[in-house]
Amino acid sequence: MLKSIIIINDYAYINGGAGSVAIRSAIDLAKNSPYDTYFVSSVGPVSEELKEAGFKGIICLDQYDILNNPSSPAAFMQGLWNKKAKNSIYSFLEKFDKKTTIIHVHTWTKALSSSIFSAINELDFSVIITLHDYFINCPNGGYYNYPKARICELKPMSAKCILSNCDSRKYYFKLWRVVRQYIQNSELKCTENISYIGVSDFSKKQILLRSPELGNISIIDNPVELLCKDKVNVSDNKVYTYLGRLSEEKGIRLFCDIAEKMAIDAIVIGDGPLKKELEEKYGTKIKFTGWLAPKEIDKYLKQTRCLIFPSLWYETLGLTVLEAQSYGIPCIVSAQSAAADLITDNENGLLFNVENPDSLERTIQKTVDDNYIDLLSENSFQSFNASKYSIRNHVRSLLNFYLKTLENENSNSSR
Repeated sequence: MLKSIIIINDYAYINGGAGSVAIRSAIDLAKNSPYDTYFVSSVGPVSEELKEAGFKGIICLDQYDILNNPSSPAAFMQGLWNKKAKNSIYSFLEKFDKKTTIIHVHTWTKALSSSIFSAINELDFSVIITLHDYFINCPNGGYYNYPKARICELKPMSAKCILSNCDSRKYYFKLWRVVRQYIQNSELKCTENISYIGVSDFSKKQILLRSPELGNISIIDNPVELLCKDKVNVSDNKVYTYLGRLSEEKGIRLFCDIAEKMAIDAIVIGDGPLKKELEEKYGTKIKFTGWLAPKEIDKYLKQTRCLIFPSLWYETLGLTVLEAQSYGIPCIVSAQSAAADLITDNENGLLFNVENPDSLERTIQKTVDDNYIDLLSENSFQSFNASKYSIRNHVRSLLNFYLKTLENENSNSSR
């Protein structure tokens, strides 16, 4: 019988798609499920939404993440093995009964490290991991070669993978990632009661293609926060919007280059390592808002004619595409990304080839026609299944999965 749910995530605040899913679902569990719900994280501050949700307990270790740690040696060691996280989680878990407790891990590579799985394994708890990215088997988490700006098809942790300089910085960072991956793989291999949740059929296929030994991955749809119930009249709008992290693999350079070349009205919503550089280069022609709260994003989406999702790597889902579709905003999506599965070309959106920049220009040109963009908008709005992507449906699916997982583990342990 399930009594306690423990959600583990690197951050205690929303800092992106994975954080949004982790925190929003945890809050709903705390508010609406009959089970005691706890939230454990490494990096603060704890968001006000978490504080007010009614959790049985919230633990935040108040650590830096490894990218923002002012001490490079400390960050280096923390990323490999966060001793404080292991000891704290071990002490915390000792209070619980493994037969009535589910542990659900969302993210751990930015701060907590795989040391948390050592604590979980030593106490023999069941654990569920949501695969928000590809760190489960890929050292850089994306099946992507940054220097070559292309998808990597090498088998993760093979000799060719280890020798490949795919890191966004220097090769010695890649070697550090390899060591981290080896430690993680060793810990997960020792974790017997482990189950995986995938966020799309696309990402599940990519993961199992490279690591079939991971076995069954259950798909649970991510929730989409609905801020707008009425369809946006996109033909009245002129703005083309990018929404997401400002980093190389996201294709933000391509978006800015084409927006400048075509002299279209463009807005970039988000933050990341390229923000300062891109703002200096394109700031007089493209508006950069930085990261915004959902209500502020809503204001800009209602002014959007088309959302452009120019990702150069696979992604695992493409949550912003679903969010735009809930507004009836047509999306122009790179054909090689996971988000392409959400698009029927020339019906509810458009696909383009990221390897050919002219392809994006030609695709944008199609959306100048008001009648055509209105047709795409209507189809996009009608194709979005609000019930399927509701937070209630997501949490209901999680609870069913928790109960089934715990039942199976308890059944196996009693044999």
